[in-house]
Amino acid sequence: MRFTHDTAIDVALRGRAPRILACLTLLLSLASCAPAPPPPIRVATNPWPGYEFLFLADKKGFFRDAGITVQFVETMSLADARRAFERGQVDVFAGTAVELLMSRELSDRKAQAVYVCDYSAGADVILARPPLASVPALKGRRIGLEPATVNVVLLNAALHAHHLHMEDVTIVPLAQNAMPAALARGDVDAVVSYPPVSVALQAGSMNLVFDSSRTPGEIVDVIAADAEFLRARRGDMAAFVRAFGKAQQYAARCPDEAHDIMARRERLSVEEIRGALRGMRLVMFPEQAAVLAPDGSLATALRTTMEGLHGAGLAENGSVPPDMIWQNFPKDSVP
Repeated sequence: MRFTHDTAIDVALRGRAPRILACLTLLLSLASCAPAPPPPIRVATNPWPGYEFLFLADKKGFFRDAGITVQFVETMSLADARRAFERGQVDVFAGTAVELLMSRELSDRKAQAVYVCDYSAGADVILARPPLASVPALKGRRIGLEPATVNVVLLNAALHAHHLHMEDVTIVPLAQNAMPAALARGDVDAVVSYPPVSVALQAGSMNLVFDSSRTPGEIVDVIAADAEFLRARRGDMAAFVRAFGKAQQYAARCPDEAHDIMARRERLSVEEIRGALRGMRLVMFPEQAAVLAPDGSLATALRTTMEGLHGAGLAENGSVPPDMIWQNFPKDSVP
């Protein structure tokens, strides 16, 4: 019998079929054994120039280069970012020492500070409608602020500095983005604000009556993460904070590009974002180990903040839990 060309090929393939099948099976087996990539690190933020280095790190590929993926959940207030964490919608959130402490007060999750972004040195402000031009003039007035946030701490400090108390004013709960309209309508006489919202208000007719430069070292912004998450993904969080540090260093080296990126996201001009950054002291990566130490400046700020929260009736216990600070921050000084 004579085989046609096509028949000969068919016979040859039939002869190799078991080996081809075995190879395919092996390849599929190896593919199924390959480790799945870790899920993204979910991070809640709200508008504040000190947190913009998170987005700068993402924009410049620093997270990608570190082998991690970050998923942002952008909120409009500090309280919303904290609540997203408390509900388990994110693993990490950016906020002040107030949100860090309040998350412990209001939920079962154990938030720990993993990075100190900055200390507010004038960026947090109390602004009043003319003719009000001083803290004493606020007595008996309606003050708009975000409840259970750093706004309360700043107002409390301002009032105490002038021998007044929280009972001497009427608190009106307001989200930051609702403050301009509330002032314009006359619903409130003053607000406790911060960039980017405060920038537009200060550019208008509002009077500056107090700012955080008068409370040095007390208002601190941090990145915090769940303690269980930190145990499970210690390496990824080390990579995360390194990427944040790289973004800070990149902004110092290439301020024109970095500030342009940050300003666009905050919907500010480059000069406005620079003015906002001048109102805070950034804490760079090489400083973190000392700042996060058990006897470091963050621990001091947490104690001061807790005293203020307790005095304002926002915290039942006036003592700071002992495990509020991550103790596995990378020890080297280069991100």
